[in-house]
Amino acid sequence: MLKKARGKTIEEIEKDKSITKKEKERIKKLLELGIRPIEEKERTPEEQWNYNYNLLKGLIEAKGSYYELTEEIVKEEQKKLRESGLITKGVKIQVDGKQINLGQWVAVQKGKGVLKKAQGKTIEEIEKDESITEKEKERIKKLLELGIRPTEEKERTPEEQWNYTYNLLKGLIEAKGSYYGLTEEIVKKEQKKLRESGMISATGIKIQVDGKQIDLGQWVAVQKGKGVLKKARGKTIEEIEKDESITKKEKERIKKLLELGIRPIVSKIKNQDVGKATFDANTPSCIEASTIISDLVEEKQKNQQLQ
Repeated sequence: MLKKARGKTIEEIEKDKSITKKEKERIKKLLELGIRPIEEKERTPEEQWNYNYNLLKGLIEAKGSYYELTEEIVKEEQKKLRESGLITKGVKIQVDGKQINLGQWVAVQKGKGVLKKAQGKTIEEIEKDESITEKEKERIKKLLELGIRPTEEKERTPEEQWNYTYNLLKGLIEAKGSYYGLTEEIVKKEQKKLRESGMISATGIKIQVDGKQIDLGQWVAVQKGKGVLKKARGKTIEEIEKDESITKKEKERIKKLLELGIRPIVSKIKNQDVGKATFDANTPSCIEASTIISDLVEEKQKNQQLQ
């Protein structure tokens, strides 16, 4: 049965219509035990990259030991990945009698491989960069999904830092499970809070990226209290677009934040607006009065913390 899996990645096995559903289940069970197909031929560079990637993915998703790596080592590497976007260079496993140095492979991707081309760029910039091939973009995306991040060689400009933090926030909002050091429970709680009140917690939402702590909650609080969203208070999208006191860059940032569901502070509440405050078509048509008041109380606390 494993003969049908030779030279194929997990994704290729799943898509292969010549392999029955039962065979796929059996192959999966054997692979989970560490039983691998016999390799009859040398892999192409593309096959080897996918092969190493899937081994790395297996390590990251492992619930216990992984090949000869103990459960303790596996947990340490998974923690290191969440905190710094890399794994130890010396992490090696034996597969089919061959040694695979996963740590070194990750280091190559970050230092000389595809992730080098992603340094200092946002996801959108990577997508638009014509010097990066489609295959490279796919590989970058796969590595980023595992939490492998580019090495940062220089200090970011204020613009790069804003986009960098924004993309980390977007990742939190779109996350399907845990996110860096945040548990799945915390992630779901913050996503729910964002949907209901247009904000995330000002404290406690900190993540470790490349050895640096990023306080996403505080960053959002700044955008709402002193940043670009302050200029959007009480305005519709059309009014923001026409407002000449708001620069083009600020308008772009406001739009990005609104698309994520981050709303401006509602600074004043008129009697007729309680329970039916509206902002624009991109946010819920009604905000409950209790939510508005809660926003104001929490924002006041945030501003006190920022002072």
